[in-house]
Amino acid sequence: MIIWQKHNGSNPAKLIKLKREPNARARYFLQDEIKLIENNIQGDLYPYFIGGIHLGMRMSELCQLTWQDVSFEQRQVYVAKSKSGKPRYIPISKALFVFLEKLHENKKSIADHVFGTLSEGYISHRFSKTLKTLGIKKACFHSTRHTFASYLVMAGVNIYRVSKWLGHASVTTTEKYYANLAPDFQKEEISKLDRLTGLSPVTENRQEPSNSQDSTVESSETVADGK
Repeated sequence: MIIWQKHNGSNPAKLIKLKREPNARARYFLQDEIKLIENNIQGDLYPYFIGGIHLGMRMSELCQLTWQDVSFEQRQVYVAKSKSGKPRYIPISKALFVFLEKLHENKKSIADHVFGTLSEGYISHRFSKTLKTLGIKKACFHSTRHTFASYLVMAGVNIYRVSKWLGHASVTTTEKYYANLAPDFQKEEISKLDRLTGLSPVTENRQEPSNSQDSTVESSETVADGK
């Protein structure tokens, strides 16, 4: 039997310091970095890199993807097992469509893996080594997923839709990493200050005072004449 009593002493958790959660910041590849990687990446890693950039899938999802999950007719990829526990569909871009068609020529069965048979450990190790050789810092293979999402959001794609393609359990997670990249995000946020004071945000009809010399002379003459 448990007997509950009121604690009259100090809070025992008072001296415990909570770990401060760092600000979420997605490391995505710049376009120059993408080109550099494309031109130097190991051949068997290249399909995984392209898949990550164009589909935003996690490494484990890329490794598990088979041809039966790819629909050329509907131009979409089906991810059966997602981290959130829910399946999802990701549209195929035109560039990726052409790339997949070339890969599809070598398939023997619909059960074949789309991008290859490399292990996650091998991909992670080799890709990180490639980045180090190229002098690309603070990035890893997961940065391909961030690249996919970041460029879509920066292009103005609805963040809710991006969240669905990423397979996030909540759009809050997507907003945490990518909302600040949206073109209108900062404008919308800063516009909230317009309601704090009586200042009018409309300035289009405002007339600027003339700085011409004639106006100054005319004003001086008017004062001198007592008008």
